[in-house]
Amino acid sequence: MTVMNKRLAWAALALVLSPLGAQQLHEERSVVNVGVPVRVFKGPAFVNTLNLGDFEVLEDGIPQKVEAVYLIHQTAVERREELNRFDPPTSRHFYHFFEISEYTNPIGEALTDFIEKVVFPGDQLTVVTPLSTYRMRLNALELQSKPRIARQLINILRRDSLAGNAEYVELVKEVEDVAQSMALALISARDTMSTMGQPEPLPIPMMTRIDSRPADYLPQYINALSRLESFRKLDQDRILRFASALKNEEGQKFVFIFYQREFIPQVEPSLINPYLTLNPERPDLQQLAGNLADLLKHYDTYDIEGIKRAYADASVAIHFLFISRPAKHMLGVTFKERSEDIYSAFREMAVSTGGFFEASANAKTLLKNAVDSAENYYLLYYSPLNLERDGRFRKIAIRVKSGDYRVIHRQGYIAD
Repeated sequence: MTVMNKRLAWAALALVLSPLGAQQLHEERSVVNVGVPVRVFKGPAFVNTLNLGDFEVLEDGIPQKVEAVYLIHQTAVERREELNRFDPPTSRHFYHFFEISEYTNPIGEALTDFIEKVVFPGDQLTVVTPLSTYRMRLNALELQSKPRIARQLINILRRDSLAGNAEYVELVKEVEDVAQSMALALISARDTMSTMGQPEPLPIPMMTRIDSRPADYLPQYINALSRLESFRKLDQDRILRFASALKNEEGQKFVFIFYQREFIPQVEPSLINPYLTLNPERPDLQQLAGNLADLLKHYDTYDIEGIKRAYADASVAIHFLFISRPAKHMLGVTFKERSEDIYSAFREMAVSTGGFFEASANAKTLLKNAVDSAENYYLLYYSPLNLERDGRFRKIAIRVKSGDYRVIHRQGYIAD
């Protein structure tokens, strides 16, 4: 779950969360118990016919005793089987994070569907836009209709997406303009050399002014690209603080991350490399080209394993909704995918928390599929054989003893 300077204020969000007591480890009759939401699928269909004896739970590879199994649909316990009685928390807190640089109608439709079809009285909803954080009042559904609440949220999201990303969008445009100007200058220089001054038409757009040499654009391009990359820094401390705050929230916690595909405009290497080769007397150009190559590389310095464990420990389901969109086309410029590092991190977090991830151009479909996969689950309780609170991460593995099923759950907890 990334934090970008241009978008989410995770620290501010953590402040609005009120500690209500840890959910996953609690005392009952002096025995520590662990609760794990589990989703079991046969193909695309959720399996709702399993009983306590069908499940096998292992902690760090060691079989554990299952104390109770509850089948839950939305907020209702539909079936229970208990060796020891528990009071399963079925209240729901939804978090919607909009990591978007542009509001689109499908995003608004997704939010409208969620408000009108998913949110019930008693549910909590927190929406984080590129500009601010909003929490729906607990009695909001008693005071206003769902369509009106949805319209208010859409207006907020549309406004905040524009205002919160203004600097980022402007910087992307600057990088595009400099990249295209440098590419056109390189094309002009290449074609001039290849025709030895013959008056052949250049393959550049009409009415385009080229008033600088390619070398003049390279420092501008590197500077603009460097500033753009500074917006994509991962604030790991804020992410971990949010996980810690979520751990203290009672009930079931669902985080939906809407993330729009990103591109970085890059001048085609087939234009830059020949120009550098023909200018060996310019070591400054060679140095700038090296700086550019380093800037375009990915260096993942954050601790993704630590982040995954923190969110698994918080017993929160991360649902990653990757909104794909086509790249632009520009002469001499390649729009390189710049979301692969983000996509990989969010996908890993979804897997580690028993959540959902999918990519589509349709945000409405993405959210519907995520909700469908999340509203039915089993809540299993077991008593760990190892009661030592040593601060280590205990890995959980849950299986169905017979049958070909896909079992999804969080990967463990921290014994603290």
